[in-house]
Amino acid sequence: MKKLKYLFIAMLLFIGIKNVHAFDNTIKVYDYAQILTEKEETKLKEKINNYIDEYNTDMVIVTVKYYNQTILDEYVNLFYNKNKFGIGYSKDGIIIVIDLKNDKIDIKTYGKATNYYSESEIKNILTTLETKTNYYDKLNVFIDYSNKYIKESSNFFKEDNNIYMFINWPSILIPSIIIPTVIIVIGLLKNKSVKKQDTANYYIKKDSIVINKKEDKFVTTNTKKERIRNK
Repeated sequence: MKKLKYLFIAMLLFIGIKNVHAFDNTIKVYDYAQILTEKEETKLKEKINNYIDEYNTDMVIVTVKYYNQTILDEYVNLFYNKNKFGIGYSKDGIIIVIDLKNDKIDIKTYGKATNYYSESEIKNILTTLETKTNYYDKLNVFIDYSNKYIKESSNFFKEDNNIYMFINWPSILIPSIIIPTVIIVIGLLKNKSVKKQDTANYYIKKDSIVINKKEDKFVTTNTKKERIRNK
């Protein structure tokens, strides 16, 4: 019984310690397979941070030997979404996962990053990675090519221009609708408060109009009669 008690306590402590150390998604390199040196990992983090700062798009590197999902694609999606990677409302970002157990590499894009990289460009990156035998070199190529293709992407520059040329239309349209409406309502209320008049005298200021009577008088008249003679 004592052994079970100690085992139960140990399990509680393990769960407590695990919950205390929450996942930190600000770290962008997760070398679970331990294939990178500390120096290599530091250099990759620096390059990734530069990429994120320049393009406002997340980038994540993961190396694994074992995972619960049977399909690598499922693991990639779960790792990215569960750990809340991505920038902005659409969770823009790109992730690479190296699976040492099955000797596979998967690259996926999310949010607007799906528009920045075409399928052919992703395939080209994967093909280039196959030519590298060193894992550190593979990951360097991944970052360099990701940087190259996003610079060449017309979709990225279109989105980038929209960021700086963005106009907050609601803040412009709403006041432009409300203000004239208020003015019209106030004008209508004023009209309703005015007492209607039935005669035109209300609108004429007293003694403002003077009408003089004019008469034509003929002082003399002259009428002349003449006989019409037959010829």
